[in-house]
Amino acid sequence: MFKKSVHIDLMYTELPYEERFAAAKADGFNAVEFYVEGWEDKDLPRIKQLLDENGLVMSAATGATPYTMCDPLQRDDYINHIKKLVEACKVIKCPMLMCHSNLLDPETNYAAKVLPYDYSDTRKVCAMYDVLKTIAPICAEAGVSVTLEPLSDLAHPGYFMHDFKICADIIRAVNEPNIKGLFDCYHMYIEEGNLSADLEKYIDVIGHVHIADAPGRHDPGTGDINYANILRTLSKLPYNGYVAFEFYPIDGTPKAIEAINRVLDGLDVN
Repeated sequence: MFKKSVHIDLMYTELPYEERFAAAKADGFNAVEFYVEGWEDKDLPRIKQLLDENGLVMSAATGATPYTMCDPLQRDDYINHIKKLVEACKVIKCPMLMCHSNLLDPETNYAAKVLPYDYSDTRKVCAMYDVLKTIAPICAEAGVSVTLEPLSDLAHPGYFMHDFKICADIIRAVNEPNIKGLFDCYHMYIEEGNLSADLEKYIDVIGHVHIADAPGRHDPGTGDINYANILRTLSKLPYNGYVAFEFYPIDGTPKAIEAINRVLDGLDVN
């Protein structure tokens, strides 16, 4: 049985930030997630208080860093930044950081930032393996898992880990229980298409799932993905992690919640 969560940096934007926690709870969510970048400027104790007051927990937080995991020259900087993010996770009791292979550059519409050298794919995989082996025990000691997120090369040109096979191979090689994969259905639909088959194939390494329709990254039912079938498939698999609704509502949050409830109808979900 999977659990549901909602991304309150993308949803409930009609409300002041502090009111989004109560709104998510009122809509039947017991967990939320958001971006943790810029945590130095966030009032983390206040966020923890809002979580507690509304009977919510964190499902995950985006652990993007100003560094690139697959660049061996950025190894130490990447690891040191993850250590800082782990300290932030401790404050808000966040159990999971969602991490990328590359730094995404907002100045190029979030294409992958160009690497200083033309590394081979093998060198990039080795760099990621090294980083993950190093941060796994650091994160585990704090009760934090790491999920690697493949992103579509179409949506984020130049991004290295753009299919789930690469992601799964790295996770299996690292072989640490707190290193898993983030199966973002939006990205994997664009990149590979066979969502139900891939969920079944890779379920042993999947630690988190994201939902958004394609094209557009909007509400379920506004694009090409049959989420009622996808989530029915997932509900039959040995997966008890979170399914997080991370999308940009087309017509406001209330309509988006209706769309979420439609694709969850008939499923036993926490």
